[in-house]
Amino acid sequence: MKYSVGYRFYAETGAPFAEELCALNDVAEVYFPWLSDPSGRGPLANANGLTDWDAQHILERDLIMLRERGIALNLLFNANCCGGGAVSLKFENHIRSVVERVFTVAGRLEWVTTASPFVAAAMKKHFPSVRVRASVNMRIGNVWGMEYLSDLFDGFYMQREYNRDLGAIERLKAKCEAAGKSLHLLANSGCAAYCSAQVFHDNLVAHYDEVEGRENARDFCAVNCETFYNKRENRWKLLRNTWIRPEDITHYEPYFDAVKLATRQTWRPLAVVKAYIAKSHRGNLLDLFEPNHSRLIAPQYIRNAAFPEDWFTKTSNCGGNCGECGYCERVYKQVVTDL
Repeated sequence: MKYSVGYRFYAETGAPFAEELCALNDVAEVYFPWLSDPSGRGPLANANGLTDWDAQHILERDLIMLRERGIALNLLFNANCCGGGAVSLKFENHIRSVVERVFTVAGRLEWVTTASPFVAAAMKKHFPSVRVRASVNMRIGNVWGMEYLSDLFDGFYMQREYNRDLGAIERLKAKCEAAGKSLHLLANSGCAAYCSAQVFHDNLVAHYDEVEGRENARDFCAVNCETFYNKRENRWKLLRNTWIRPEDITHYEPYFDAVKLATRQTWRPLAVVKAYIAKSHRGNLLDLFEPNHSRLIAPQYIRNAAFPEDWFTKTSNCGGNCGECGYCERVYKQVVTDL
């Protein structure tokens, strides 16, 4: 299994993250936003009016390093909302400008990932050699969703909730191959499955720079899962989400050439990548995910080594009928441990 890893400036070692990734044979791709562009995370180069003036130099240096190592580049335009200019000529020109700069610096760009059909159309118009991938935030989980946009996208991130349905993955893979498309998967999302607040939260993140610069209400938590998991009776539901343990990643090799790892905000990104490469993790399972809910259950943690041998078999064909099953609740009691 190869991995697609989210870009950041530095690893927990203090070394450039790109440099650390170049030393690993199993990293096939790095995905990255451009500087202050909105994406599925906060802007890369600025926060609350503070700008990192070295950001472009560092990013371009790292892109060159990654290309020299043969690692594919995947540029993100995957913000869930692009505001009033979402279909504007100005935005189209910006897309062209950024892509041209990446080509100038790195000499090549394999993919653009976006949640916007407009961005996909602009790429097909101006850069037909660059493949376009539908963002996981589009929540495309069946063939119908792929068909509607088949002229614009060359690959599709599968809706996260299908990670534990191998039958559905088989069907999607077969349809993608027949249509000449590629299927992709995000392995370590910490988000709640079928979260009813996801669109709200994704839109909020897309406008992160605006939101952060305002005086916001102090009695409202915009991250719904934090409120939910703060209640002790809900914590076992951390186990029914969409993440895949490193020990189980081999089951997905027949369907995916590379798996996406979220690493842009986690506090130990290199450790996350190495755990999936090694297909083993001995610590707190929640430390591998983004978002990471470890602090919500502290001083307890989820001991990854304590999972039962039948975990993958039971959860990879889950019907979602928690009221009658009770398996995840029983396993949570087995794996949750005091520090």
